[in-house]
Amino acid sequence: RSTLFPYTTLFRSARLRKSVRNYDGKRLPDEIVRKLRSFLKDADNPFGVNVDLRYLDAGEFNLSSPFVTGEKAYVAGTVHTVPFAEIAFGYTMESFVLYAQRLGLGTVWLGYITKRESLEKALHKGENQLLPCVVAVGGKADRRSVREILIRKKVKADSRLDFEDIFFASDFSSPLKENRAGDFLIPLKMLRLAPSAANRQPWRVVVNGGYAHFYEKKGKKFDRAGVDLQKIDLGIAMCHFDLAVKACGMSGEFIVKVPGIAHESDTEYLISYAAEKLKG
Repeated sequence: RSTLFPYTTLFRSARLRKSVRNYDGKRLPDEIVRKLRSFLKDADNPFGVNVDLRYLDAGEFNLSSPFVTGEKAYVAGTVHTVPFAEIAFGYTMESFVLYAQRLGLGTVWLGYITKRESLEKALHKGENQLLPCVVAVGGKADRRSVREILIRKKVKADSRLDFEDIFFASDFSSPLKENRAGDFLIPLKMLRLAPSAANRQPWRVVVNGGYAHFYEKKGKKFDRAGVDLQKIDLGIAMCHFDLAVKACGMSGEFIVKVPGIAHESDTEYLISYAAEKLKG
């Protein structure tokens, strides 16, 4: 799916995409729905984890959320409880979110939906599966609601931590300057634009040679029903990073390579990206 995103289109989609909580109340045209379903059918991730995403008509399946208005459809999915489940879910769903933005649609990540049992039934959720989050999708309303404006203001939705606060060189004692990021500069800039729950931006990345080591900076109250929402955030961030790597003509892979870098107790190593030239 990376071929759908030349760098300029990818960066524009990530930069312009904002969470939309107020929709126009119209069902999407059949042709757009076909495109979305086709994308979801083939959407994948680099972690070898199957994520089953589906486009669901809100009226047909009796779906709604108290945090959005005018929505007519959701994208939701399940993933088996395996290693990297939440990360894979976040990556796969975010690839859809960026695709929807490219089509001019609005989206918003939601951790809560009413009548969850209806959603579980629609997705045929099994006992050993997670249903982490849903995404509302549709045409944007002409203006934001007052509630939407207040939510964005509360979480400072348009702000991001400084580059040197989240990216590091060799270890956590050395902030990474943009002019020292090398080939990882554009992917890291793309990563920095990623959305996250309450805009907490829990990702930390240590660049060491051709490796980018990903860590989760854990926050309180981000576990829900056995799901680590911040790992979903890390998956979203890795999607931005990986699609940018591919769009820039680079290659490599995600591998588990514990780097032995000292870190604080609330920080967890997750995975590393190895540039092609350094694999093995």
